Amino acid sequence: MKEIIKILAVAIFFISIVFPDEDLFAQKREIKFERFSLEEGLSVSAIVSLVQDSKGFLWIATEDGLNRYDGYNFKIFRNIPDDSTSLCNNRTWSIIEDSQGILWIGTNGGLEKFDYEKEQFIHYKNNANDSKSLIDNTVSAICEDKSVFLWIRTLGGGLSRFDKQNEQFTNYRHDPYDSKSLSNNEVISIYADKSNVLWIGTSDGLNKFDRRKGQFTHYTYNPNDPSRLSNNNIRSIYEDKAGVLWIGPWGISYASNLTPDNATGIGALSEEIFIKTLREGKLKGVGRPLLPPMPWQVYGMKTDQDLKAIYAFLQSLKPIRNEVPQPVMPDKMEELFANK
Repeated sequence: MKEIIKILAVAIFFISIVFPDEDLFAQKREIKFERFSLEEGLSVSAIVSLVQDSKGFLWIATEDGLNRYDGYNFKIFRNIPDDSTSLCNNRTWSIIEDSQGILWIGTNGGLEKFDYEKEQFIHYKNNANDSKSLIDNTVSAICEDKSVFLWIRTLGGGLSRFDKQNEQFTNYRHDPYDSKSLSNNEVISIYADKSNVLWIGTSDGLNKFDRRKGQFTHYTYNPNDPSRLSNNNIRSIYEDKAGVLWIGPWGISYASNLTPDNATGIGALSEEIFIKTLREGKLKGVGRPLLPPMPWQVYGMKTDQDLKAIYAFLQSLKPIRNEVPQPVMPDKMEELFANK
């Protein structure tokens, strides 16, 4: 079967495709929102992800516990010291309900399986002495394929596959001496397509997994080849109804404020950190990857003298206070393609 991959070079999709109903623009429709906050029982206002299970409960991952909403009230699950059946860590990242109706939660302390009957958690954690344990305890995303394996994304630790039947993990890391290994341990997105082919987005390109050989094929950016990826930071992957695979190198990102404003610009950034940021392609040299439209790869190849001159010029500008919005994460973009 011929694989068709289209590169989504621009994150903002056409509204006319997402909302094809012409009546949407023919008349005004008032959309009203109902707010839920700490006053209504939510544990914290910082929401990371949401899932509604087959029982009708809404599960909410937050920075301070796992919330369950039944349509009337919130119940908060948190770590309870000396209670091994409680949530292992309050920083929850991701939630999925698998094909068997089991709820899985990714946390900063490992992978959690929820027991509905007892309302308790079963923990799966990294064990340095066990190669078949979870690869890393910071579980930021979970994906189930058609073989009912769970694929687990960690923050910089690599990729784990969990066999639910024998409760064992198979781990995949980047090996600089193996060109067929995972291209980078910083896994950003995971997607199992309709043919059960697994695609992994990393900070160093797109990976296609060969289940039989246990190897990865890499697809990367090449500035001299327009048919290649437009960027190596693969933030989102989605297959539409026609079987076309869409690759999103980013969600929505914004141009930074490069004036020397101390609060919203680069005024508080030292020359050393400025240069490291452009060399490493990471926020302040150590944070998240720099996103388009910042062409850091071009500037990163310049000499220290050139970068110092650029820094001096930017610091000489008039400071402008302009709070730039945070990037929109790719998992928030997938709904744009739901009707494609």
